[in-house]
Amino acid sequence: MKRFLFFSILLFMAVAAYTVQKNKPKATPPEQQARTVAMDGINWKKYKIGNQNLMSWEKGTITERDTVFTADRIEVVLNDRDEAQTGKATGHLRIINPEHDLTGDLITIDFSKKVASVVGNVRMIVKPKPGGEGDDSVRSRLKDRAVLTCDRMDYYYRQKRGEAYDSLKVTQRVRNRKNGEEFDRIITGDKGVYTEKTEQVVVTGNPVRYRDIKGEDIRNDVTTPGPVTSSVREGEEWIQTPKFKGTFKVKEDEEEQTETPPAEVPPTNPGSGEGRG
Repeated sequence: MKRFLFFSILLFMAVAAYTVQKNKPKATPPEQQARTVAMDGINWKKYKIGNQNLMSWEKGTITERDTVFTADRIEVVLNDRDEAQTGKATGHLRIINPEHDLTGDLITIDFSKKVASVVGNVRMIVKPKPGGEGDDSVRSRLKDRAVLTCDRMDYYYRQKRGEAYDSLKVTQRVRNRKNGEEFDRIITGDKGVYTEKTEQVVVTGNPVRYRDIKGEDIRNDVTTPGPVTSSVREGEEWIQTPKFKGTFKVKEDEEEQTETPPAEVPPTNPGSGEGRG
């Protein structure tokens, strides 16, 4: 009897533990958990328009990890749990992080996709990373910034990747690693992608054009169907392109001089009687 009672209690405890575990709410995956995003500014307002919960403030900032959004006015759409869904920023706006400085006329932010869409007078500066004393890495020696301008850009601020559209122009200072010569490179196209991880910009369009200029001297002027891939690292002047057409400047004394070949003398026909005395 005691043994039966003992096993009955064990069975009851096992069933109870299983029931509790089964009904226990599942943990929210880390990517779906709400994160705290720091916000600051003046003249805070929280209101509702239709079914939308809104919050706005002036002279504001939004800090998302190492990226800071600043603007004269910021407006955020909230869900029923007061979690930020999307945002809009206007007036002297900037997106700042250690890698880039991005400006434009209007920024809309999708907090779930971690993307900021910038429209109008878009300008992205690729900033050099500060190097410590004795740091001789390529990036630490970068002194001249690459600048991308376009009409519209989707900036994935977690991935540090910018997708540029319409009237893209890339301007950068290029330094030849071998002889130390410096010149400016200008690449234009319809659209392009800059990736921080590879430190490369890929420009596409119909066509893509790039020019290397030193002072008033145009070293080359190339037009190609694209795509064109260029490094933005100091000391790397390589550029990848498919077939192209354009002009390359060379010095007079380096041009190949070819002699005019002598006129070819037709062979004598032995059966014609020519050449006989």
